[in-house]
Amino acid sequence: MRNIGVESQKICAFCPNDFESCWHLFLTCPRSVEIWIAKGLWTDIDGLILSMESFKDLVLEYEWRRW
Repeated sequence: MRNIGVESQKICAFCPNDFESCWHLFLTCPRSVEIWIAKGLWTDIDGLILSMESFKDLVLEYEWRRW
């Protein structure tokens, strides 16, 4: 998050397992995964994670498929 100008801690605020980044915050943090699962969206996103190189690519691909 610091890379995009958002002042934040270096370690994820939800879990002390990883450095905070968009990828971690939205996709690999256990708390985020719980939220995706609760919303019924995790199976769609999980299938895209391995094929995307960046968080931006993943979001664009997900939105394209939903459209």
